[in-house]
Amino acid sequence: MKKLARLGTLIAMVGTMFSAQAAVLDFATYNGNTYYLLSQQTWGSAEAEANSLGGHLVTINDAAENAWVTSQWSAGRHLWIGLNDIATEGTYVWSSGEAVTYTNFAPGEPNNLGDEDVVHIWASNTTWNDHQVTLDGVVHGVAEVAGVPAPGTAAILGLGLIGLASRVRARRT
Repeated sequence: MKKLARLGTLIAMVGTMFSAQAAVLDFATYNGNTYYLLSQQTWGSAEAEANSLGGHLVTINDAAENAWVTSQWSAGRHLWIGLNDIATEGTYVWSSGEAVTYTNFAPGEPNNLGDEDVVHIWASNTTWNDHQVTLDGVVHGVAEVAGVPAPGTAAILGLGLIGLASRVRARRT
């Protein structure tokens, strides 16, 4: 009975993963993490959506990861990343809490023009720009979730767990 209860919990978790992805447009994996392209929204809404998926807006740790993210989704799209100076102007931090070891600001950026506290990748190239938190409707978020299978993998896992539960139940009767 304990096994069935745990199985039910796992199935519920898989269901939660799918319901939380209403704004997910695409996904891909890189370096063992799953990245999700989110719909256009404010930085705060994108971070909240990333949190609901179990992660944060993407933390870009090096030029290779920056190139990968932009090659996946940047063509024609501005992309929110997790870098921000919301707490202290001029002190940039990642929303994930990871240390800032790499940045790729465009020349003259960050410039805090009009109180800009959050960062996006330009649609036209791979460089970064600081922008206002309230910018809405034109920027897609990129969520990063550490070590979580992509939705297709989760669906297969969920179906496998349901099949296992059926076999366990059949053996007991």
